[in-house]
Amino acid sequence: MKAIIHATDYSENSVAALKYAYSLSKKMDASLLVIHVFDYPTTLDTEVKEPVPQFEKNAFKKHNARLKEFCTKHLGNGLDKMDVRIEAIEDKSVVNGIISKAKELNAFMLVTGMKGGSAFKEFIMGNTTRHLIEKSSCPVLSIPADVSHRQIETIVYATDYEKDDIKE
Repeated sequence: MKAIIHATDYSENSVAALKYAYSLSKKMDASLLVIHVFDYPTTLDTEVKEPVPQFEKNAFKKHNARLKEFCTKHLGNGLDKMDVRIEAIEDKSVVNGIISKAKELNAFMLVTGMKGGSAFKEFIMGNTTRHLIEKSSCPVLSIPADVSHRQIETIVYATDYEKDDIKE
């Protein structure tokens, strides 16, 4: 089955991307996986005095709950009936976490917002979407931050007839 992945940072900029990803998944009869990549908080103290019980389990539970809340708020209740799944992923690199999941699922497409929620983070870490486009083995659809969602009626493919445009 075809899978579309939407990677979110929960920002307002990712809401339109979520709606487009869902709309595309319906039009293309594909399942939609909404993911959020997070990293465990680090500490400057190099000596760990006491282990935090169930830290990993609680982190995944927290992020999955937030993902479900985000999707329900913007798509409505009944995610299972809409063929929408959610998954929090832990990785030090947002890009590597997304790319790994896309490869694991043999994803048909990645859909993401063009700008994240934090301008400072984008400046320090580089542009996530640009890195996804460079590294992804599947198409990446980047939705501009200020676009409002509309139903997809037509998809246009533009080419300059380069040899790389045709995958053999």
